[in-house]
Amino acid sequence: MKSYILSIGCDVYLSNSLCDLNGSENDASSIFNCLVESEYSIYDKESSILLKSPTVAEVKNWLEKILLDSDTPDVFTLFFAGHGGVATGTYYICLNDTKPDRLEFSAFSLSEIFRMVSSSGVKHVNLVIDACNTGGLVNDLISIIKPDLIGAKGSFGIAILAAAALDEYASEVNGQGLLTSHLIKYINGDKRISIGPEYLDLVTIGRQISTEFINNLSKQTPSSWGINLYGPSVFSRNPFYNPNGAIGTYEFSYIPPASRLGRLIQHNKKEFWEALENLDTGEGGRMLLPLFQKLLSNTDDRNDALALIIGIGSRFTDQVAPTQDLIKLDLLNVLLTALMPYLGENNTDVLVDAIIEDFNRYGKICINDLLSKLEADNTLLIYKGGSGFDVLSNYYYLSLRIAKILGLLSQLVLVDSENLQVALCVIERIYKTYSNHLMCMSDIQAPYLYIFFKVFCGLPETIRVKEYLVKYLADYLKIRGRVSQINLQPEKVSTYLLQRYTQEKIDIEYTANPTGIGSVLLLAASHYELGDEVDKQLHLLDRVNFHLFIPSNVNEFSQNIIKNGENLVLKCGFDFWNVKKFFEICTHKIDEYAKNNYSNLDKRRMICCVASAYAQPDRIPLMII
Repeated sequence: MKSYILSIGCDVYLSNSLCDLNGSENDASSIFNCLVESEYSIYDKESSILLKSPTVAEVKNWLEKILLDSDTPDVFTLFFAGHGGVATGTYYICLNDTKPDRLEFSAFSLSEIFRMVSSSGVKHVNLVIDACNTGGLVNDLISIIKPDLIGAKGSFGIAILAAAALDEYASEVNGQGLLTSHLIKYINGDKRISIGPEYLDLVTIGRQISTEFINNLSKQTPSSWGINLYGPSVFSRNPFYNPNGAIGTYEFSYIPPASRLGRLIQHNKKEFWEALENLDTGEGGRMLLPLFQKLLSNTDDRNDALALIIGIGSRFTDQVAPTQDLIKLDLLNVLLTALMPYLGENNTDVLVDAIIEDFNRYGKICINDLLSKLEADNTLLIYKGGSGFDVLSNYYYLSLRIAKILGLLSQLVLVDSENLQVALCVIERIYKTYSNHLMCMSDIQAPYLYIFFKVFCGLPETIRVKEYLVKYLADYLKIRGRVSQINLQPEKVSTYLLQRYTQEKIDIEYTANPTGIGSVLLLAASHYELGDEVDKQLHLLDRVNFHLFIPSNVNEFSQNIIKNGENLVLKCGFDFWNVKKFFEICTHKIDEYAKNNYSNLDKRRMICCVASAYAQPDRIPLMII
């Protein structure tokens, strides 16, 4: 199928009676790029023409070349943006040398365009006019409906989209015609009409645009007409066409399935669907990040990477209500983690800032809702399902759930200090209701508790936070540092709990060795001046290995594997004998490997580091100093 377009934008007029415009050439360029240069293009680049502020003679010359000197096209589209007007019952488009008082001699009538097209043998014509008073071109339809032009076998069909009624002006917003901006959104897939046909026709798009304008009470009323007796009516490729007939990528992303990126996603469609279906359980966010990392490993272009992250991520986050078990905040943290490798360029930074704003906005809703529910239900955080050993396992997961909430509260305070007071209310309520469950169960709690104790350290209102630390330290000493591994399998949780409470020794296959949460607690003990008290019982941790990974390159912190940094492992009773010595060794190593890197950290990157630690809790955000 051969398809050509002549796209005309006229900003500059020689006549003093026609004011110069600002957005018409931009409209013509945008439509040309969207239809000719995009991945959805059906238009021949060599035979399609863009004209800016041409004369009448230039337009006629190019029409002749396109329609008669080239191979006859199956589809021809004429786009015009500029001034227009009606004279003697005919609509004229006004070009650079048009004289308003002599439209019949110095402008280009639609009737003349129709006559030229009819002689060319083209099968279908699309006409888009983004100009004032375009409703007046309905008069010219009479010139089309003639036996010598249309009706005979093989005669051409025509579709027309006009920007405004006969007595209306065509508006511009931000340097682009209102009609053109809406049209482009349907061409490039920002808006969807149908997933059915491979090609979109101009009349269908026009009706959709007209409905939007009417619903929005616009002062401009676009309209469309079509006459098509033979063959298909084609304007552009449908970005949402799915030849396989299966559910497309749009259902789990806002990326059109017919696009290049849509085809790239198809290879991982099953995995993304599984993640989307598990959103309600909280597992969807955990599954999403490795899928992003796998997908982005095949994507070299930064703009493609951003489009994939936002297209898929927005679809996921839109599926979850802000009050649904903090899942929305988990998903936003995944997006921040996926975007972190691309920080430093304006487009990425703008997207990250917008997600941080969403995190703050939805976070306020989350924590206020959580506070209300905690006050109304003392068993809110306890899983109500299951029986037997499932109930026992619930106490394991309750401690993890509490630590994660504390971490997210801290992140919200880090994002916006205005969240402090409501965060403190939630902290107070959790302590009163669940203080007996402030236990060190798993190393997965390490990043949550690190940011919790870091953010609230030194604030006069946070006496209760110190009491939290005392509880966690007491439990860690009581179990002699035998916390479980980060990825302890659910079926082994009950066994771990039974050994933890009934045996002196826990099987090594269940425990974390070395432990990160122990390092977090000893560092916090130093910050909160509890070192002397901990030293009295530090012998209980004799031979326990404490671990810190110190990333030397913050930019790598979101990666699945951090290549640059120092693995610091310290054995209690060998490398240190008190909290002060442990703190000194750790801070010296941090200074040695990464102090300069950490000290210059901007807030945007710092928040992304926290998000990365929550999305991948095998790392501790030490850069929060």
